[in-house]
Amino acid sequence: MKERTDSTKDPWLFASDFDNTLYFHDGSGFHEQDIRMIRAWQKAGNLFGICSGRSLHHLIHEFQPLFSAAGLTPDFFICTSGAILADGEGRVLAEHPLDPAVVQEAAHRCLDAVMVHNSEELFCLNRQWETFQPVSRIPEDRTFYGLSTWAEDSRRINVAGLPLEAYVNTVTVDYVPAGVSKGTGILELCRILGLDPKKTAGMGDSWNDLPMIDTVSYGFTFPDGPNIVKKASAYEVDSIAAALEKVSEIRHLQTL
Repeated sequence: MKERTDSTKDPWLFASDFDNTLYFHDGSGFHEQDIRMIRAWQKAGNLFGICSGRSLHHLIHEFQPLFSAAGLTPDFFICTSGAILADGEGRVLAEHPLDPAVVQEAAHRCLDAVMVHNSEELFCLNRQWETFQPVSRIPEDRTFYGLSTWAEDSRRINVAGLPLEAYVNTVTVDYVPAGVSKGTGILELCRILGLDPKKTAGMGDSWNDLPMIDTVSYGFTFPDGPNIVKKASAYEVDSIAAALEKVSEIRHLQTL
């Protein structure tokens, strides 16, 4: 964690989904007002990090140049929907790997593409994508933390009876070990860092963010988000900046 400029001894934690919550794929990337508010939030002694279905490798290596260019330094990463927790330097704090037999069985049942996440590589079975290593069968000498299928292909993979949790977002269906979620990642990170789980907030835009929003004390989503996510959230706002501003107000009022 980077050095703080104040003497706050009881920081708050804010967790943000990555895709189309913090980083937008419409060409706008990170929004400047969000970055300014994140810096102010961190300078006030609080923690800001990413809570995503993406793998640790993807966030640390693929997006690190974008973080650097934006001047964004996350304090933590909750990756693969809670299966891997890491500090801001990418050092693993906790991990929940899949049973290798489960990985092989799920891949065997798949009739189309399956993407398999480990801490350093991304493999794709039966299709080829730029950031994935295409393979005809899943390697047996790797540790895997999650599997994903494109949403339109999800019906083609039968995971009935396997110890997996499935989380739907706008692009993929993500599978992680049973009992693991973005919400469990938040609570586990609080335990590891000695943080008060009541002093937590988070924001997401899709169905896979529900466990996070249900777990934090103050959940945020966008006004155009899915109805079930809006219903679960405490607030609807149009940006991370607005969410951080609201939580900063709550934090201030609680210190009076």
